[in-house]
Amino acid sequence: MDVSKYPRDKIGLLIKISRMEQGLERAELSARTGINISQLFRIENGQSVLNNYEIAILFDELLIDKKHFSQKDSYLNMIFDQYVDNYIYGLKLDNEILMKQAYELESDYECSINYYKWVCLKYFDGVISRQNDDKFLSLESIIVKVKGGFLPIEQQLCGIFLSLRKSREYKYNEAISILNSCLNSNDNKLLGIIYYYLFTNYTQNNENDLAYSFLTKALEQFKLENNFIGITECICHFGVYSSRKGAYKLAESYFYEAIKLARILNKENLMGMSYYNLSWCKICEKKYDDVYPMAEKAMQYIDDGDLYFNIAFAYYKLRKSKDLIIEYIKKGKTRVNKKNILYEEFSYIEYALDHTKEETVSYLYTMLHKVEKKANRDDCFLLFTELLDLLEELHRTEEVVIIQKSLMELS
Repeated sequence: MDVSKYPRDKIGLLIKISRMEQGLERAELSARTGINISQLFRIENGQSVLNNYEIAILFDELLIDKKHFSQKDSYLNMIFDQYVDNYIYGLKLDNEILMKQAYELESDYECSINYYKWVCLKYFDGVISRQNDDKFLSLESIIVKVKGGFLPIEQQLCGIFLSLRKSREYKYNEAISILNSCLNSNDNKLLGIIYYYLFTNYTQNNENDLAYSFLTKALEQFKLENNFIGITECICHFGVYSSRKGAYKLAESYFYEAIKLARILNKENLMGMSYYNLSWCKICEKKYDDVYPMAEKAMQYIDDGDLYFNIAFAYYKLRKSKDLIIEYIKKGKTRVNKKNILYEEFSYIEYALDHTKEETVSYLYTMLHKVEKKANRDDCFLLFTELLDLLEELHRTEEVVIIQKSLMELS
């Protein structure tokens, strides 16, 4: 078979997909074919000049249909489309040349549909950060205009993108409305993601029972799609839900299951978030000695302000040295936007270190009044519980009843 006329990046991707679909590690395929593992890596990533002999051996071993392959470029195009689909659904397969080509779409405004589709994909993968809000804002109006020219699945993608934009503006009802319109499409390939973002927005809108009904649907759909990343994220969220209901042992079992799946998937961010949530569980259980070990494990995979807060808060409750606590507060604050509720929580610890309980209660009342206007009430859970603990210590019984009622509303 003469492979010289075929793009090496697409042949490499075909080999990689076929290997992964058959559950073969690269080392195992290398042993079977006699091709050096580093050379196999270069072939799969489109970095090696194609060799007819090597490709023939790989095609035979992976049972790739040579006739089907050599008829036209259509088979390669199908595989390329499959790659893009996998990227959309979260089953991302690394291929450096293809990724480079995709990034080049950003300067190709004549190819508008592909350009905006790629921008959406970048958003889902977290490549575009929150610092690019101006870019999102300018894209929003353009996507609304070009949405009708998209295929059904791409219209869904634009809808999800617009809903994310609305949710970041705290316009959760608008985001939910857009996502519900996405559900009416004839193409259901993005159904799991739509359910997942409906869950997110209903959670932010303080409609937890409805939110978790959509999380259940998202999990079911991700299982049908074999989207293991989506499955892992859902399991992690069920752990969060359980912890907010006070079922901490159940929550921890979810997080450990998520860690196991994330390790198999080699998704460090999911492992980090699961360990972070375990450290949060320990705070909720008031097992402050157990917070640091879990947060330390999380820090191996993610660098997040929440981790520094968990440690600072645990050390504050354990009455560790003020200097040590301040050290973690300073590190955490550098990782948090000042508008974030977490920044306020760091400020709370700083304040409480130097003030009486009565003064701290007044500070908490003021802070809760301030942050509840812009934050999800679940995000205020810790501040509520802190206020409750202080009021009980000060024997302010009537206020305790009011705060307990607020906490019941949170659950």
